[in-house]
Amino acid sequence: MLTLGTTAPSTHPLAERFSIEIQSDIEKNIDEYELFCVDMCEECEFVRRYNIAYGPRLMYVLFVLKRWLTAELFRFCRLTMEHIALLFLQFGLGMAKLPSDVSDANRIRLFPHKLMWNETADVVNHSVSDCGLALILFLRYLGSQQFSMCHSLDLSLQDGRPMPYPILMRQPIWEPLHQLAFRTYHHIAVSGRFDAIYVGDIVQDWSESESRDPIIVSSSLLRQNYGESPLSAHRILDLLQVTPSKLTALVPVTASFSRSGRASRRSSPATCTRTAATT
Repeated sequence: MLTLGTTAPSTHPLAERFSIEIQSDIEKNIDEYELFCVDMCEECEFVRRYNIAYGPRLMYVLFVLKRWLTAELFRFCRLTMEHIALLFLQFGLGMAKLPSDVSDANRIRLFPHKLMWNETADVVNHSVSDCGLALILFLRYLGSQQFSMCHSLDLSLQDGRPMPYPILMRQPIWEPLHQLAFRTYHHIAVSGRFDAIYVGDIVQDWSESESRDPIIVSSSLLRQNYGESPLSAHRILDLLQVTPSKLTALVPVTASFSRSGRASRRSSPATCTRTAATT
């Protein structure tokens, strides 16, 4: 179990497999990874400090995030890798304001020791066994409604650095990141694959993946005829790809009575919610 302020080896099979896939993927692209580390440490002094202390525990995740966001996001918005690195460090240090309904068991401090700006960095922990779990939880945080609805994002690490850290003031700046993270987290949770975040073999079979945009469906779809047996992943994915016209046809029909006492049939408003955890 993960407890607030500490980390323990992941007991989640998906997270463990994700960590293994990340390591394998980086080994296959070791030259690209090493060049990325050099560039990030030159561009961001805070990355250089934390790289000394945590090494691949930080850099593995940043490398995955960089490849994913370069392909899917950066050319569409004003966010940069500096912003992403600061968000992940805040998350890993336990500084991020997590959604209130996330239990302590789901809070993780990947980096238990915060480095001050004038502090001499020493090796703290270079283990990468928790990288998969940390990245899954980070995606969940980015995909949460609380992150999306922030009034501003203060990216300060509160480490006494003379030069101020960025502050993002407009929600449209990080909304594309929120939407992409929601879709990616949902894809991983449903399919058990990591190709949506560009780790492992990339599969372009749309029968087992999602569209580019976050999926909003009627909450009743996944409750109807649920019974004792869970819906299969293929059935859920099929439901998630329902077109608006088909979705309208699936809205539950209820009876209402006119003043004359005659029954008429009408569609009850569908309560639309995200089907994946967005907290």
